[in-house]
Amino acid sequence: MRLPDGKQIVLSSDAAHLRSNIDQTTGMPLDVSNPDKETSLRKLKIASRPDTTIWVNHDPDDWKLNRPNGRQIA
Repeated sequence: MRLPDGKQIVLSSDAAHLRSNIDQTTGMPLDVSNPDKETSLRKLKIASRPDTTIWVNHDPDDWKLNRPNGRQIA
């Protein structure tokens, strides 16, 4: 999704639960498919560019960063 300021945002959905999942290309222990999980994490890592925000939906630190005080992102 492209935001009004021109930046893009990618929501990780359930591909990553924590930022460290992307950084280390490792998923959660109970993820269903290891090969698919690693492919998705690699794609998220590749999508990380200066004009793109990867929002890890389950990571509380990403919520604090992307919606401080609950404000809207767009």
